[in-house]
Amino acid sequence: SKIIGTVSTHNQALCGSASNRRTWRGYHHIIDARDASLVDSIVATWALSDTAMHADMAATALFFIEAQTLQSVLDTIYVVMYPGGAVRYAKNKEIEIYG
Repeated sequence: SKIIGTVSTHNQALCGSASNRRTWRGYHHIIDARDASLVDSIVATWALSDTAMHADMAATALFFIEAQTLQSVLDTIYVVMYPGGAVRYAKNKEIEIYG
């Protein structure tokens, strides 16, 4: 585990999801329902939204859809981490990514 940044919240919820958390014999809990494959193109996501339900939904959805598409239907601020450590995030005053 490594700290990659900070986020400031103001009456908001922050949720995260990662493929290295709930795992069972080589499988994890992020599965593409279209073909039953494991999602391995993203390592972790975080979402900041107005409610915990929206933040949790966004953190999971970011494994499957582009952040800009998600933002068109849900007011959320996001961070997406890829294998190798590359990070993409919504440029916003609430988020500071180190490095």
